[in-house]
Amino acid sequence: MSTREFYVDPSVFLLCASPGKDSELVRQNLDQSLKQGAHFFTSVLTFIQWDFIAAEAGLDQQLALSISDGFADLCSEILPFDGGHWQKARALRMENSISIQLAGHAAAALEAGLMWICSTSKQYRKVPGLIVVDSNFNRP
Repeated sequence: MSTREFYVDPSVFLLCASPGKDSELVRQNLDQSLKQGAHFFTSVLTFIQWDFIAAEAGLDQQLALSISDGFADLCSEILPFDGGHWQKARALRMENSISIQLAGHAAAALEAGLMWICSTSKQYRKVPGLIVVDSNFNRP
């Protein structure tokens, strides 16, 4: 794999935090991709949503904080999410019929010039300019 930059949405965080072989494989893929020169990005929105996602998944609050700290360390940069991103997200939601949560991540990725987005959601395929990759960092 050549060096690529990936936007990682919170679904990947949750997958990594889940018990079982799937989460172990995702963590190995992240590590291998890093060793091959990949760079990971996410936005402030991820960490805002993560608190809710972790609680809904029944994760202990201390574990959830530890996981978010680990992902913050993993990412080359935590991208901002401001009023301009919110307006872009609203437009993406209307134009592409995706949830506002996903539209926010799509807006952050596009505004940062990132086209590869790693997620468990296939809805990002509806957004022009984004290429969805799975947790193996391959196009599904």
